[in-house]
Amino acid sequence: ALVSDNGKIHRHPGLKVTVADTIGSGDAFLAGFLHQLLSGATTEKALNFASAIGAFIATQAGACPQYDPSRIAQLIQSNENSNSLLNH
Repeated sequence: ALVSDNGKIHRHPGLKVTVADTIGSGDAFLAGFLHQLLSGATTEKALNFASAIGAFIATQAGACPQYDPSRIAQLIQSNENSNSLLNH
C-alpha cells in the first residue's frame, strides 16, 4: 500500500497471511485507514492498521466476519516482530 500525505510517501509491504476469501478485505482496509485517521492516528499508524485489518479479513470466510479487535493488534505485533528479525 502507498499513501501520499502532503508530499511524504508512506509505504506498507503488506502482511503474509493464508487467504481464505478476499471479499471485503479492501473495504476493511479503507474503513480501518479512515477510522484511524479520524481518531487522530498518524498516517503511518493508520496505514499499518489498515494493512493488518485488510489482511486479517482475507483470512476469514465471508465479507464481514465477526472478530475480536485484539486479533488485529496481535497481527500488527507479529508483523512488526517479523520485520525486525528481517532487518537485523
